[in-house]
Amino acid sequence: MRSIGRKILAYTLAATLCSTGLALSGPATAADYDRDYLDSDGPHGGDMLGDLVIVRPAIAGVTVIGVVVWIVSSPFTLIGGNAGEAWGEMVAEPFAYTFSRPLGHMEQLTWSDMD
Repeated sequence: MRSIGRKILAYTLAATLCSTGLALSGPATAADYDRDYLDSDGPHGGDMLGDLVIVRPAIAGVTVIGVVVWIVSSPFTLIGGNAGEAWGEMVAEPFAYTFSRPLGHMEQLTWSDMD
């Protein structure tokens, strides 16, 4: 019975010492991490994940819808003489935004950036 009490006391003391060391070193590490995170110019993991899972599939869908709308409107844009401009706005820009920019960079690309 006595050895079980000593083991529990030893484990409790070891866990307390370990958690105290982690608690004391944690805030400094978190502050350094936040400063590094805020000072960096590039995208971070959350930006990349959101871009990959949400933004790119949504814009790919917009590109497909743009192709359908462009096909439907092409007789009118050909008569009006702005078929190329319509193609650029409805298809090329969403396509470039989906497939031509680095992962996590949310800057707006234009059709002229593809040249």
